[in-house]
Amino acid sequence: MAVKASEILVGKFYQAKHDKKIITVRVDAIKEQGSHNLTKFFAGVTHPVFYVTNMATRQRLKFRTSSRFLAAVTDHNGSRV
Repeated sequence: MAVKASEILVGKFYQAKHDKKIITVRVDAIKEQGSHNLTKFFAGVTHPVFYVTNMATRQRLKFRTSSRFLAAVTDHNGSRV
């Protein structure tokens, strides 16, 4: 089950899906990004973009949807809350 976007906090650890694997990530930043569609219907619509770090490889990633987050974990070793 995915974590809701409103439940994701900066600095916390989560299990997430990436390249068909489940990894532990730390959320570094959450920024609002506007829509690429410039029609009247979508004007002013924003959505959160999540900048995270893979704790196993230290690779920085960008998640455009909160559905990639599976569950909160207590530490970067992957222990669930």
